[in-house]
Amino acid sequence: MKVSIKIPKVGLTVEDVVFTEWAKECGSILELGEIIAVVESDKTTFEIPAPTDGTLVETLCQAGQTVAVGEIIGVIER
Repeated sequence: MKVSIKIPKVGLTVEDVVFTEWAKECGSILELGEIIAVVESDKTTFEIPAPTDGTLVETLCQAGQTVAVGEIIGVIER
């Protein structure tokens, strides 16, 4: 089963964030809650945890890219 990694809501007014980096590479084995990516809003930097155990099989954005809250940025295979 594939599970999408999405940009979480980080504030009441934040609609877009800048993707900073992947903390893991494609093929990495992940545990639920493990930090997999970092993004920045206009006020803060925050880490995105893995939403499930599995293997990171696809990354859909790169450093410096602006992404919307709720947008899919990667895929984990369970």
